[in-house]
Amino acid sequence: MFKLATVIFTAAVSTTFAAGALASDIEMNVVEHGSEASVLVTRDGQPVADKTIQVSGLDQDTYKTSTGGAVIVRNDTRQLRKATFTVTADDGESLTTQTWLARPQN
Repeated sequence: MFKLATVIFTAAVSTTFAAGALASDIEMNVVEHGSEASVLVTRDGQPVADKTIQVSGLDQDTYKTSTGGAVIVRNDTRQLRKATFTVTADDGESLTTQTWLARPQN
């Protein structure tokens, strides 16, 4: 029984490390502010400059992050839109998030 428990524990630990190794090293945080969204891309807590962000659901579809790792995305249409944001890590893994952006008030 002890050997079986050891084998199960070892397999669980190995699987956990393997999953961690496959996890992306970047993070994307999207905060909606009415008709705008602030997007911040970081790697190990530090901003990532010149990272391409694909956006679907709005007029413009590609944005590049600033030296601070951020970009502001605006809904310039006259209607509520659902925006989908996708950033791809260097390892090829994609991170995607969605938010609703209100129509501009002017």
